[in-house]
Amino acid sequence: MKADFRRVFKFTSLKNKYVRIATALVSLVACVWLFKKAYAGQDLEQVWEQAKKVNLMWVSIIAIASILCHSVRTLRWQMLLKAVGKDVGFLKLFAALMSAYFVNQAIPRVGELLRPYLLYRSDKISYGTSLGTVVAERIIDTVCLVILLLSCFVFIGDITGDFFHTHISGPLKGYFGVMPYWKMGAIFLAITMVLYLVVEHFQKKEQAKVSEDKPVNKVDEFADDSMKGIGGVLKVENKVLFGLYTLIIWVLYFFMTYLWFFSMDETVNLGVREAVFIWAIGNIGRMVPVQGGGAGAYHYLVIQAFLLFGISAGVAGAMALLIHGLQTVIYVVLGSVSLVGYMLLTGKEDDNVI
Repeated sequence: MKADFRRVFKFTSLKNKYVRIATALVSLVACVWLFKKAYAGQDLEQVWEQAKKVNLMWVSIIAIASILCHSVRTLRWQMLLKAVGKDVGFLKLFAALMSAYFVNQAIPRVGELLRPYLLYRSDKISYGTSLGTVVAERIIDTVCLVILLLSCFVFIGDITGDFFHTHISGPLKGYFGVMPYWKMGAIFLAITMVLYLVVEHFQKKEQAKVSEDKPVNKVDEFADDSMKGIGGVLKVENKVLFGLYTLIIWVLYFFMTYLWFFSMDETVNLGVREAVFIWAIGNIGRMVPVQGGGAGAYHYLVIQAFLLFGISAGVAGAMALLIHGLQTVIYVVLGSVSLVGYMLLTGKEDDNVI
């Protein structure tokens, strides 16, 4: 059993332990700093008192909506896999998805690498093929997120533009100084290149340790399998149903924010317009690669959004904690059970996944 879990962590981490440790530490420090910034100047006792006033009936409804959303996401992933000739059961895919969410709470973005590993372990599906389907999913959802953000600028541009300037682009300019965007882009590109060269250096050292009996064309095979998985979105048999699943997923995402308004007296008068804005801003916070699914960044942006609509600081802080906290609890509980169950119920496999 211990050996099995060691394999999981092997495939849910970066190649080199130094890069992995450095990434985790930087992410953790950023998470703590952002969380401290989010609640700076707030009376935490008041935040907690407001959180205790939440209507538990609405919390239960939102939890059901969340699980339903992940179930529909599982069905959509199942369609992608079927399009590339891989038929996998719903429960198995749901467990892999929730396991990924669980791992992402500790190591941002790494859960997406775990999903293909679990499918290889249980069904011997090529790691590259299933990873390609995960990438295809992410591309689709990124497009949906971009459409959402653009819609905010188009339909509520007065609020969105000011908010971005005050709480996102403005602070970034403050940290980086007043400089042209092209210079900021050049610095970002330079940092990215340096990180790439460092990771590539360590990967080459790892590759040098690989035994010579491994097929030379293994990398090409992996790349071909990955492209096959990504291309699965074009081969989906029922594209209308696939699109409907995507729409349902994002509608449920919206309700997982909007329904919280009914759980407290002070937020019950907020409407769809406010919900769309807070939902969009929250998505930006979740994109920040820190532990806990954007913890800290999410709380800061969502609190500021609630304050913008006239909600008191205590209630704003409580709502940010509750919205993010419920999802975290679902990911940790269902994800940990799913991961342990997956490891216990599926057979052992060799280390030659890729």
